[in-house]
Amino acid sequence: MKGKALVLYFSGTGHTKAMLEVLKKRMEKEGDFSVLLHSIEDKGPAPDIGEFDLVVFSYPIHAFNMPMDYERYIRKLDFSRGKAYAILKQSGEPHFLNDASSRTLLRRIKRSGKPFYGEWHLLMPYNIHFRYPDFLVKRILEGDRLLLDAFLRKLRKDETSSPKERVLLSPVGWFFRIERFAGPLAARGYAVDPTRCVSCLQCVRSCPRKNIRLEEGKILFGRNCLLCMRCAFHCPKDAIHMGLFDRWKVNGAYPLRAIESSSPKEDEEFKKKHRWFLSLFPKWERNAQIAREKAFSESVSEE
Repeated sequence: MKGKALVLYFSGTGHTKAMLEVLKKRMEKEGDFSVLLHSIEDKGPAPDIGEFDLVVFSYPIHAFNMPMDYERYIRKLDFSRGKAYAILKQSGEPHFLNDASSRTLLRRIKRSGKPFYGEWHLLMPYNIHFRYPDFLVKRILEGDRLLLDAFLRKLRKDETSSPKERVLLSPVGWFFRIERFAGPLAARGYAVDPTRCVSCLQCVRSCPRKNIRLEEGKILFGRNCLLCMRCAFHCPKDAIHMGLFDRWKVNGAYPLRAIESSSPKEDEEFKKKHRWFLSLFPKWERNAQIAREKAFSESVSEE
């Protein structure tokens, strides 16, 4: 498969966008595609999905669900106009319950009857619970690369699959739709530390819901929070307190490319403290390796 590809995405703290920029370069270099990355926050008219040979949906997973704003966006799309689809979702941990997030998309794609190039579960280097050490970030980046290898190979082979709706996970997704109440509730406790704030207004400008404002020299928060954590993550002075989520917030971007090219030492204290959490990763890594091997081995036999 080749042609024009549209990637419709939402990126909270920027990791989904960073992954998609890598994908765009690879698709254009290796797959004979021209790729348009379109954030649902972009101003102006939305692209017509009927004008593209492939539409890729991409989003970070929020509590086993796609972000509320992203779900609202895709519900307005006419899936009968698209020619082919794929899903590239990202979460902070490789828990199988994250598969509940794509139930709406899978249902719409299946009903459209259009070719489907798979649902790919990549990881980002943190969740809202704690910052990941470099050794784990590198493992995540390596697994993501394997999955992108497999995805691009399947596009090249024009190999499609049937969407699996995962009906049994739907109740899980509905139960954990915490954005409907947790965002507005948590926002009541948001505040800026005036001794740290330098009034750069980055949080005001970047909030996807315009929920942060400058009023009489003070940074104030409304009640329309999406819980994307963008404001706290990118605050250059770590001046934002997140109320109920303050003990879990992560601040500061990761030097992803530097970590990817390095050989970070394993953090034994982190491994001991988060033994159960780390036990989730080997299966995801094996599946990523298997997906890549399968995509390439089958192509070799065909050739």
